[in-house]
Parts: sequence; structure tokens; C-alpha cells
Amino acid sequence: MIAPVLVFGGNVRVRIFVDFWNLSLGARDLWGSSFRINYEKFPQILTDKASAILGSQATHEGTYVYSSVDLSSAADRPLNKFLRNVLDHLPGYQVKVFNRKPKHPPKCPSCLKTIFQCPHCNTPIKGTVEKGVDVSIATDMLQHAWDNTYDIGMLVSSDADFIPAVQFLDKRGKKIIHAGFGYQGAELAASCWAHINLDRMKDDLDNTQAPQRH
Repeated sequence: MIAPVLVFGGNVRVRIFVDFWNLSLGARDLWGSSFRINYEKFPQILTDKASAILGSQATHEGTYVYSSVDLSSAADRPLNKFLRNVLDHLPGYQVKVFNRKPKHPPKCPSCLKTIFQCPHCNTPIKGTVEKGVDVSIATDMLQHAWDNTYDIGMLVSSDADFIPAVQFLDKRGKKIIHAGFGYQGAELAASCWAHINLDRMKDDLDNTQAPQRH
């Protein structure tokens, strides 16, 4: 991590870019499968953390959430509804939902033939992969920087693929604060201007007891 130094005076504009699955799965791995994030408070919690790091008042300018769903799966329909009808309607949020693409079945390492079903129980082998999320996050970070809509970007992800974009932005005066769990994303965190460890924020982020609207 690049050591933070005070370079801003006055009000600092903050925009937050969130990899939904990265955040959700990280929280559940750490705090249990029943854990739910309080998305209504989430932007202000991160903005306040940015203020503390900067030593300047930070203002939340917008939170962008990127996720994927399998529209052919009944199990994903409640999530799709939550993302589009609940999260996307919260103040300051913009949500982009991508349709997951079919994953190619595995091949036998010996004969290289495609395996369409389990040889033991005959269950079809199907899967999906996420497409478009990382590219969309990086593109929006760069576009908003070009449009000068933020001073500080906050990236909630552990994916090292974002490192080139982070380094590019840093060279052009746009600082990125990484927010993630301590056990993952160390390489990305080290490339960012500062890091917020979400491990210590369970009580602040917890929305488990609230009624779920999806």
C-alpha cells in the first residue's frame, strides 16, 4: 500500500465501485452464510473512513454496484429482483446486472472428450461464468476520472486484474482506496493509495436481523 499523505484541502468527492459477489462472498466466508450487508449505510460508512484517512471532509457522490445473475435459474430470481428493484432504488446507487454465460463442460484429461454428465450419478454437468463485470468496473472508474467526477475512488474488490487501472489512475492524480477483507486481495490493496480493512467492521455493516425485502 502506498503511504497516505494529505494532499487535499476542503471537500473531497468520493465515488465507490463495488464488485457485488466479491463483497458478498467475502462477508459470508468471514461471518457466516446468514450475514447480510446493510447497503443503506454502506456508502456513508466507507465515505467516513475515507474522511478519516484523508484528514478532510469527504462527500459521497455515488455508489456503483456490479453483479451477475443466471436468468435461467429460478434460484437467482430473488437476487435479480433485489438488485434491480431494491438496491438500484437506494439513494446514490447505480446497479449494473450482467447475465451469466454458460460454462463449457469439462473434458477428460486423457481422451479430451467433453463430459456432459457425471459418470457416477448421470447428473448433467452445467455451470455458468461471470462475464463483463470486471471490464465494466474498470471502464467506469476510468470514465468518471476522465469526466472529473471524483477526487477519490473507492474500490471494493480483491481482483488483482484491477491493478493496471489503479496504477494508471494514480499517475493521473486520481487516488484509489481499496476496501476489502484482510485475508484476500493483498496484491490489489498494496497497489492502491490506501486500504480499509472490512474485517473490523462487522457490527457497522451487519443488517442480518433486518427483514429482507428480496
